[in-house]
Amino acid sequence: MTNKNLTQIRKGETVIISALALSDDELLSKVITLGLLPGSTVELIQDKPVLVLKLDETMIAIDKQLAKSITVTSTIEGHA
Repeated sequence: MTNKNLTQIRKGETVIISALALSDDELLSKVITLGLLPGSTVELIQDKPVLVLKLDETMIAIDKQLAKSITVTSTIEGHA
């Protein structure tokens, strides 16, 4: 398994969030509210112009700057 940030994965890849590197408490709170927590499994659906992630049955759009602060661990592509 390889640690990357969300901007380094490919469309269709499923990963597990391993860490959040956010120093802004308000932004961290928003990310947590969206359900992007360590241990969560997400799939990258779209990578331009923003990243669209599938978390369970929910689609979440985040910008690339935020995505760079979310570390993930690879799983089997396309499967949780």
